[in-house]
Amino acid sequence: MSPRDKGVIFRMASDIYPLTLGGIGLHVVELSKSLVRIGWKHLIFTIGPKAYLNLQFSHGLKFLYDSFYLSIQGNKIAPFLPLRLIRLLRKIDFDIVHVHSHLFYSSNVIALLKKFYLDRPVIITCHGIWSQSIPVSLQKIYMKTLGTFTLNSAERILCYTNEERRLLSKMGVFLSKIEVIPNGVDTDFFTPPKRRKRSNIVLWVGRFVSGKRPDLAIKVLAGVRHKVPEVTLIMVGDGPLKRSCIRLAKKLNVERNVKMISFIPYRMMPRIYQMADILLITSVTEGIPRVMLEAMSCEVPVVMAEISHLKSIIRRCGMLFNRNDISSAVEEIEALLNSDELRYDLGRNGRLKVIRNYSWNRYVNKIDELYERLL
Repeated sequence: MSPRDKGVIFRMASDIYPLTLGGIGLHVVELSKSLVRIGWKHLIFTIGPKAYLNLQFSHGLKFLYDSFYLSIQGNKIAPFLPLRLIRLLRKIDFDIVHVHSHLFYSSNVIALLKKFYLDRPVIITCHGIWSQSIPVSLQKIYMKTLGTFTLNSAERILCYTNEERRLLSKMGVFLSKIEVIPNGVDTDFFTPPKRRKRSNIVLWVGRFVSGKRPDLAIKVLAGVRHKVPEVTLIMVGDGPLKRSCIRLAKKLNVERNVKMISFIPYRMMPRIYQMADILLITSVTEGIPRVMLEAMSCEVPVVMAEISHLKSIIRRCGMLFNRNDISSAVEEIEALLNSDELRYDLGRNGRLKVIRNYSWNRYVNKIDELYERLL
């Protein structure tokens, strides 16, 4: 029996998976598929090359695109987007506009249209407050001006943690509009292996950009190798810093211990986590990263650079190190690799925490409830 039609969502996303690798693009597609199953029809507008036309999308999703753009620091600037959207929105029937991230040009355009043209409710999801590609000094100026304007244009602003909510409020975003809905992952898809043996594999997953600090992961590996010579760092992802990371691995004489994989299909990711002993996260900032929750769901302990709003999630499920303290990260990884019991305890705690608080079904139900309230 098919679900009743609840309404039509116009979803704006600068990136979609697999054409752009990364958590936001994957989140957009998986969330849309899940909501279609319970009755929300979807039109997804994105910016990208004409290759989008050659993709075959199922699950009741319809994709629209603007292919004329410039990419600046990963931000796709489409000069004719405002006009294109005005023409499009006149023709289509939709109930809610849901924008992913306040950091993209496309989000700014929606905010402008909302002020002068759009009469439908707008939701903006903050996938982390800060960009991982733009200098912090520029971001602070942006958040005090266009960023705050963009967020305040929406009826609802979604973030992942209470600390992010407080920070947005301090920046001038209207507190009454901000709602906390923690991210989630599918715990039936991301499961631990039936039997886990120590593999000496440290996993790193992300884009090779400055905010993710892939170079720090290689430096940490070099430190660990002194006491655990057989350790391997598997790095899954791609990006502008990849070549410099290859050179760094050679310089530190650890190129044989580093395996870089540009792309792994999402359906294969549970197997990758199941192979690993540890997930290493070296980012300067994050929202609630999917890779962290996916690893925890697979009972993989997490070692990550300290990010204040993630402390409570990582507690008893992994270890935190001071942001630039390589020796601390090395010690924590060595301790985990040398203790099967510690890895097991942290991994088990992680999966239980995700099941209780960060399941994908829980997240989708919260979004469904929000849509119903706004209609």
